[in-house]
Amino acid sequence: METIIIYVCIFFIAFVIFVINSVKFRKKEQLRIDNFISGRFGVKGSEKLTDEDFARISYYFKNCPTEDFCIDDITYNDLDMNEIFVMLNQTYSSLGEEYLYKKLRTLNFHTDFEEEEQVYHYFEEHQSDALALQKIFYQLGKNKNHSIYQLLERFKDVKRGNNIIHYLCCVLFVVGFALLFIQPVIGIFAFLGVLVFNIGTYYKYRNQIAEYFVCFRYLIDMIRKAEEIIGTDIKGISDECDKMKENIQSLKSVTRGAFLIGIHGNSGSIAEIVMDYVRMIFHIDIIKFHQMSSVIAGQIDSVFELYERMGKIESMLAVSSFRAALDYYCQPEFTEENCVVAEEMFHPLLEHPVSNSIAEKKSVLITGSNASGKSTFLKSVAINLIFAQTIHTCTAKKIKFRKSGIYSSMALRDSIMTNESYFMVEIRSIKRIVDALHGEIPVICFIDEVLRGTNTVERIATSTEILGTIAEKNALCFAATHDIELADLLRENYSNYHFTEQLKDRDIHFDYKIHAGKATSKNAIMLLSAMGFDDEIVSLAQKRAEQFMENGSWMK
Repeated sequence: METIIIYVCIFFIAFVIFVINSVKFRKKEQLRIDNFISGRFGVKGSEKLTDEDFARISYYFKNCPTEDFCIDDITYNDLDMNEIFVMLNQTYSSLGEEYLYKKLRTLNFHTDFEEEEQVYHYFEEHQSDALALQKIFYQLGKNKNHSIYQLLERFKDVKRGNNIIHYLCCVLFVVGFALLFIQPVIGIFAFLGVLVFNIGTYYKYRNQIAEYFVCFRYLIDMIRKAEEIIGTDIKGISDECDKMKENIQSLKSVTRGAFLIGIHGNSGSIAEIVMDYVRMIFHIDIIKFHQMSSVIAGQIDSVFELYERMGKIESMLAVSSFRAALDYYCQPEFTEENCVVAEEMFHPLLEHPVSNSIAEKKSVLITGSNASGKSTFLKSVAINLIFAQTIHTCTAKKIKFRKSGIYSSMALRDSIMTNESYFMVEIRSIKRIVDALHGEIPVICFIDEVLRGTNTVERIATSTEILGTIAEKNALCFAATHDIELADLLRENYSNYHFTEQLKDRDIHFDYKIHAGKATSKNAIMLLSAMGFDDEIVSLAQKRAEQFMENGSWMK
């Protein structure tokens, strides 16, 4: 008796220690998560994403049609928008990540952003609520193998199966079990036969629907996390929560008895092992699956609405975090006037950016030295005009312009896959901009070194006509060029600006500030000297250039 008491005491003590350690571990893990999330709010994202990651993240954008204007692939790549996305991507779930990507590529012409601004303003004043929501999305997590939208799309293909054979298996098991007591000899063979039949039938049908169980897992998790979000009663997102309640109500029966299908996989616990055998014998997971798929098929719109509303909430949390990371930002001002006004605007990716200002109602032609800041300025303007129409947040003290479609032709290269030269790629890129001028949407375009892929004479002649045509249409063009001749040829339609440099102690220094007027200096030959080329090479090159500028002919 004493031995039994000792064993009971030891077991009890071990159990208490286990419970205490489990509680301590959970608290420690919870503290780690809280510190991790709070430490990232107000910090620019830096996660490294692969091409496979972007293929997964972009699936929602590429496969969910929209009538809004979308940033095309050329413009997206020209402006290094993948890096911009990474910087903004302080999301913790696949829902938010996928929605944020689409948000960044879809220009909003139809709303005034008032609703989103209210949410941003709320989170600025209630950061603890923002962190509480991010914690819920963290628990939902990211799937590195599948697009969540792609998984949910599979529900469109689910057809409700017939449960008759599975109910029959349940009946057969009961009959076989009863025979063990009525006719033991016959019952044993009957019972074993039923087990073999039930298990064989189970795996036959289970394998046909196995891939959909992954979809169910995400849907169940979405619904449960949506309920948690609603339960926080955060006023800043009350409108979205009210809409989510409607979605959850129509999907409520999906979560009832979800444990029957084992959507969270085998945990290795005794209870789960027992449940696996119960499923194999009674087919309860297959029966439940067919019941759930029937509900979802009738509420497929609610599934996608819930996905989008949760994604929208987390994307706004990411934007709020981005705003907190900036030294300053502004909300854009939209006007019907064809203009671009920017004050103290900077490129968001640069660690130590130089701000610039401009106010123009005409197209802009920028000349200047190599590496002086022309391309960075073009990208700064383009990115901020996209920011204005997507996340309503500009890295400037003021941005004012007319809502417009944004196009660029900048970072082009030869295409080996299509066997096209740089020049062919370039003219195709510019042609799409010219074609867009005939649409109803105003256009603001950015062209860096127009037609650099051909000879000087044809480049200047063609550039004059193309840039002139763009400026005369319902568009504004920001173009950068080394061809100083264009400044005079296009002076009626373009305002001239330039970037410049100073040469000190055989080294070139840039201020990266934009100046009015056309460039008056060139630095290509000075760069030779700065890079350590022989003085004789530099001197002769300078003489040749000066002779050509004076006489129009090259020194022999």
